[in-house]
Amino acid sequence: MKKIALDIDQMKHLQSLGIDTSNASMCWVNHYEEPALSYELHIYIDFFKKNPQKWIIPAFTLQDILELMEGITYERSGFPLSLITYDYTTKTWNMGLRNPIGLENPKVESPSLLDTAYNMLVWMIENGLFQKSGKN
Repeated sequence: MKKIALDIDQMKHLQSLGIDTSNASMCWVNHYEEPALSYELHIYIDFFKKNPQKWIIPAFTLQDILELMEGITYERSGFPLSLITYDYTTKTWNMGLRNPIGLENPKVESPSLLDTAYNMLVWMIENGLFQKSGKN
């Protein structure tokens, strides 16, 4: 099965960085309420949002991450131009920020487009390009 949402560790990492995950499209649910048992991925419907439990963990999709990144101000230029490319030789997705004069920084890559977007979001957070209030 292909990965369609961030895993539990990635979501916990974003939460530890101060990101509000309540608007996630999906969630990991442990129906047995025991941490040792496996989680299942579900659509994050109002029932789960209104009844938060320790065994329900929000999960971002690629669309969720791209929407979070939308409008982030890139310090050098005032706005970013995000580049997403696929390298057929290495079979990896690449994502970077480029300003209007062509300077590019950083460039992250992974075989998974979802993981590439996650790594870029983490870089943006760690480098102060993302306001943790959810407003960019």
